[in-house]
Amino acid sequence: MFRKARVDLYLRLARPSLRRRRIPFTDVLRSAKQILVRPPAGPGELLFSLPALTAIRRNYPDSELSLLIPESRIELADAAGLADRIIPYSEPLVPFTSSFKNLHSGLKRTRFDLYVDLNKPEDESRRLFASIGGAKIRMGINRDEEFPYLNYELRLAEKTRDEVSRSLALLSWMDKEPRQAYRSVECRVSVAEKLWVDEFLISHSSIHTEKRVMVDLSLPRRRRGWGLDSLAQVFRGLEQLCNPRLFVVPSTDAETNGSPEHLGLKRQIVFVDESILRTASLMQRCDLILSSRSDLFSLAYVFGLHTVLLLSEQDEFYPPSSDSLRVFRVRKAGEFPSAEIVGAAAALLEMKDV
Repeated sequence: MFRKARVDLYLRLARPSLRRRRIPFTDVLRSAKQILVRPPAGPGELLFSLPALTAIRRNYPDSELSLLIPESRIELADAAGLADRIIPYSEPLVPFTSSFKNLHSGLKRTRFDLYVDLNKPEDESRRLFASIGGAKIRMGINRDEEFPYLNYELRLAEKTRDEVSRSLALLSWMDKEPRQAYRSVECRVSVAEKLWVDEFLISHSSIHTEKRVMVDLSLPRRRRGWGLDSLAQVFRGLEQLCNPRLFVVPSTDAETNGSPEHLGLKRQIVFVDESILRTASLMQRCDLILSSRSDLFSLAYVFGLHTVLLLSEQDEFYPPSSDSLRVFRVRKAGEFPSAEIVGAAAALLEMKDV
């Protein structure tokens, strides 16, 4: 409540200086030398914004590209290697504090020509960040009531547009075929090569011929209506299918911690509670990923890994289509499709072995 009051006050004070005025869009876009991009803060959506960053870099090879990133995401953004400069900020960003003033003054000094916000309209901080950059052109996916903080907007006709094409659609003014960056294998390779690899857990596996399956145990959260009993059927089915070693990424949710012993599994469970990059290095050595979190799935998608993704019907997350992906939309408190999930896993493992 305290932060919201400060944000509202700051935006009321800043509003007169941000009113829409005549700007030579074509001239600015053609000659933009300083570009500031604010990708989504979540690790999953940050990865999905990489094709858009690649497209900006390709179209502005001589410009300086800066990323506005939360401090907790510096490691991941740096690993992508697509920006000349990373500008971190502490969360939550509160107007009139010393950290806010330092960020504001630093952005003003740079005199950005172009600011691009790749976040969804639902993001509550979009107006605040658009107002402090001082850019001549401020672009984003917008709603009418949020003017004048952005002076170039894209209104999405499809609410179900997937996570990659949404950010690329914003760049349609820049590239007649922005999807070319999304199709490029170069994006996957550049990210994969820069992420360091830790072989410890894999090299210490006692059975080197076994399939390696990473399972995300944030799956049985009650808010999704998925119980451990239904998930146990999936895990037992996987055991019969490929005798896997299960890499379990435990949730920070205390409700799910300590729950694996109730699954009745024969195979050893290895707990991994590491940074996103270390987790990524393990995922690349796995044959199959089973997840319900967009950040883990996004890593799997970037690396081209075979993945079964479980989402509730209420989740407004729309993954891009891929031959290596199977998506299940599960109704809350509805019947859990354990047999179908194991069948999808079998098909993906068979495809990988071909």
